[in-house]
Amino acid sequence: MPEGENTHYARIPSPPRVSPTRARRPPARGPHRFRFGAVLLALALLATGILYVQLGKTVTLVIDGNAREARTFSADVAAFLDDQGLEIGEHDKVNPGLGAPLDDGATVRVQIAKEITLVLNGEPQSIYVTGQTVDEVLAQVNFRSGNKAYVRPSRSSRIEEGDTIVLREAVKVHVKVDDIDEEIITNAPDVGYLMVSMGVLLKKEDRITPSTGTPLSSGMSVVVTRVRFKEVTESKAIPFRTEERPTDALVKGTSRVDREGQAGMEELRYRLRLENGDEADRVLLGREVVRQPVSRVVLIGTRDPNVETGIASWYHRTGMVAAHKTLPFGTVVKVTNLANGATVTVTINDRGPYVDGRIIDLSDDAFAKLAPLGSGTANVRISW
Repeated sequence: MPEGENTHYARIPSPPRVSPTRARRPPARGPHRFRFGAVLLALALLATGILYVQLGKTVTLVIDGNAREARTFSADVAAFLDDQGLEIGEHDKVNPGLGAPLDDGATVRVQIAKEITLVLNGEPQSIYVTGQTVDEVLAQVNFRSGNKAYVRPSRSSRIEEGDTIVLREAVKVHVKVDDIDEEIITNAPDVGYLMVSMGVLLKKEDRITPSTGTPLSSGMSVVVTRVRFKEVTESKAIPFRTEERPTDALVKGTSRVDREGQAGMEELRYRLRLENGDEADRVLLGREVVRQPVSRVVLIGTRDPNVETGIASWYHRTGMVAAHKTLPFGTVVKVTNLANGATVTVTINDRGPYVDGRIIDLSDDAFAKLAPLGSGTANVRISW
C-alpha cells in the first residue's frame, strides 16, 4: 500500500482458546438453581425455629437454692428433671410434685436430701434432711429450744452430707458451792462440764455430789463441799489428883487439906479436816506436857477422939469459935448437947471459962445452935 494513504481494516476476532486441562464452565442457568435451594432450606429452618419457640418452654430450675434456666419440651416435672439428668431420691423434695404439668415460665425447686447424725440430749440418730443450714434443719425436725440450748455447729453453719449436729436442751439445776446457792439454767452435758462453765475449780480433796461424770437433768441438785486440812496446837489442863494421907493428929472421921492441888498443862497437836470451813474431824498428832500437875493432899484422921463431959456456957463472940483452958489454939472441937443431941463444930481461939464445972465457953453464935441463949448453959460432951 502506498505510503501516506489512510486505509481502515476490520479486525476479525480469533477463535477462543481452550485449555486442554480445564472443563468448560456450566451455562449461566446453574447459579440460579443453587440460590433457590438455599432459600428453601432457610425457610425450613425458620419454620422449625418458630415451632421450637412455640412448643418449647423456659423453666427455672432451683437446686438447693442455686437457680438456672433451661429449655425443655417436657410435659411434666418428672420428665423435665429426667431430661436434666437429675435422679430424685426417696428423701429428696420436689416442688411442684413430679406429676405436676410443666408450663412455660414455671419454677421447679429441688432439695437434695443429706444423711446426717443428730445427737439430741446425748442420744445419736441418723436422719435425712433437706435444710441447708443448722437452723433450717432444726426447723425441719421441729426442734424448739430456748436461748440457753446448746447447738453445735452454730445455727448459721451450712450442712453437708455426713455432718453431725449436737443439740442439748437447757435444764434447771440447783447449785450450792462456795457463796452460790441458787437455781441455774444450763446446757452443760454433765456435772463436771457445768463446774468448768461456772469457773468452779475443784481441788483433789473437795467432794462433789453427784460425781462430775453424772449427766445433768432438770431438778437435780449439785453440792460441792470444800475440804481442807490444817494443823493446830491447843493447850489443855491436866487435872490434879487428890492424895489422902492418914494421920493420928486428927480424930477418926475428920480430915484436913494439907496442900491444895494445881492443874498441869499440856499442848496437843491436831490435824483438822474442815468441810466448808467447819471442823468435821480431827486426828491427834502428838502431845507435850508443859507443866506437871501438883497433887492435892488431904490428911485423914486415924486416932480415937478425946472426950470430955461438962457444962458449956456462952459469951459474945462472932463466928463458930470457943474458949478452952488447955487445948491448943486452932483445935477443932465437936460439941454435942446431951439433952437434945444437937451438935456444933467450933475452933478454939481463946482461953476460959474459969468457972468451976464449966469445960468450954462457946460464942453466942455457936451456943445458939445447941440451945436457946436464954438457957445460959447446957450439959455437953466435947470431943477432939
